[in-house]
Order: sequence, then structure tokens, then C-alpha cells
Amino acid sequence: MGISLYDVSVAGFLQTLTGVAGFLEKGRVHLADKPGALEEVVAGRLWPDMFPFSFQVISVVHHSQGAIEGARKGTFSPRAEGPKDYAGLQQLVADARTMLKGVTREEMDALEGK
Repeated sequence: MGISLYDVSVAGFLQTLTGVAGFLEKGRVHLADKPGALEEVVAGRLWPDMFPFSFQVISVVHHSQGAIEGARKGTFSPRAEGPKDYAGLQQLVADARTMLKGVTREEMDALEGK
């Protein structure tokens, strides 16, 4: 038996988003007593020509939740905007995890070949 569409998409997306949620929470706890630190992280870039951290988190959601939404609709479109604050990024990831947990194996596998 081959690997299912659910296994190569939703299961992996959930694993990734769970990791992102975990490091976001660890970062929040670590920086809680440092005024302005979370805002600095959100706007931070590892290199001058790199998109900011907020864009990176939004991209993880777009390439997971957005991929499933696109597969359902048959069209893919990028997110227009996303949160620009740390709590908003955490909520975005939490919402994506909730949505993906609601996707059934049967629903996903039925999209195969479409």
C-alpha cells in the first residue's frame, strides 16, 4: 500500500506547526520580562535582504493551511496580510493547527488526482 495524500500533507503540516507553536511559546516565555523584545523578534531579519520573522511564520501557515484550503477550492492564492505582533502570530499558528486537525484522512485522500 502506498503512502496517502493525508500522510504527506496534513500529518506533516501538523508536525511542523506544532514545532512552530512550541518555539513561539518558548520564545514568549523567555522574553516575557524584556520590554520590546517580542516586537524586535517579529520585525527581526537574520540577514538584511531577508523577509522579517513575521513573514516567515505567516509563510509556514500559508504553505500548510493555505495548501489544504487551495486543494479544497482548486485554486491557490497567497495570504494578503498577516499579524504583525507576536501574540497574533501565535494565534495564527494555533488557528491553522485547529483547522488542520479538523481535516479527515478520508476528505484529504478524496482530493487525490484532482
